[in-house]
Amino acid sequence: MKILVLFGPPGGGKGTQAEKIVQTYGYKHLSTGDIFRALSQTDSPLAIKLKETLGSGKLVSDDLVVEIVTDALKKQLEAESYFIILDGFPRTIEQYRISQSLFEPYDVQYIHFSVDNDELINRLLERGKTSNRADDNLETIKLRLDVYQKETAPILNELGNNVHTISNDGKGIEEVWLEVQECIEK
Repeated sequence: MKILVLFGPPGGGKGTQAEKIVQTYGYKHLSTGDIFRALSQTDSPLAIKLKETLGSGKLVSDDLVVEIVTDALKKQLEAESYFIILDGFPRTIEQYRISQSLFEPYDVQYIHFSVDNDELINRLLERGKTSNRADDNLETIKLRLDVYQKETAPILNELGNNVHTISNDGKGIEEVWLEVQECIEK
C-alpha cells in the first residue's frame, strides 16, 4: 500500500489538493478532520468531547487520534484500498513517532504545504462564509494557527529530507496541483 501524507496549516490546501489526487489517481482520502466531524454528528460521549475540542480549535489527544487513524487504515485495507491519502495526520511529534511503526510496512510519501499566516487567515475566513464550520472564525483560526506552529510544524525537523515542501503562497490551485503531481509521479 502507498500512503501519501499531506500536512500543513489549516487552510493550506490539503483538502483541495487531496480531492484532485482522488480524481486523478484514485487514492482513498482519509481526513482526520472529516472523520472527527462525522463522529461529532452522533450523540456518543466521545462525540461530545470531540465537539468541544473541535469547536475550541484544540487538538484531539494523540492516543485517540492514533486509534481513529489506525481503525480507518484497517478498514481501508479490508476494502482493498491500496492508495490512501492521510490529511491531518500526524499532527504532533508524538503522533508522528507512533505512526512510524504503523507506517513501517508501507510506502509513505510526505507532502507539506507552506503558506503565509495572513493568507491563511483570509482563506479560512472566506471558507467560513459557506462552510458552516464552527472553527472558521477569526479567534479560533488564530488559535488553530498557533497550535499548528507549536504542535505540527516541528514534525518537519523529524522528517528531514523525507518531505517535499510546496509553497502555496499566492499560487493558484492549478499551479500547486502541477507541483503535487510532479511529487507523486517521482
